[in-house]
Amino acid sequence: MPFSFVYDGKASEALLGEWPKKVETKKLDANRTEHTLRWTDSKSGLEVRCVAVDHADYPAVEWTVYFKNTGTNNTPIPTAAAASRLPAAPHRFVFATSN
Repeated sequence: MPFSFVYDGKASEALLGEWPKKVETKKLDANRTEHTLRWTDSKSGLEVRCVAVDHADYPAVEWTVYFKNTGTNNTPIPTAAAASRLPAAPHRFVFATSN
């Protein structure tokens, strides 16, 4: 993942592997594809959504991460949110999914 965070004292790397994940892909135009990856903690209702736009005509990926409380109670606050280091061009990103 191009991001990391800590939630309720646990690293996102471990949490996201346990939470259910939904993946959506949408062609925006001839050169751009939007990939949305969404994880939800079934216990607290915290939703983590990563929206990435892949550019076929340019070696770039734009991405934004969102946190949303979809539950009825307050959730612990995600902390230490950070972008991960990604390889520089000319690498091509592939949005692989599992789960």
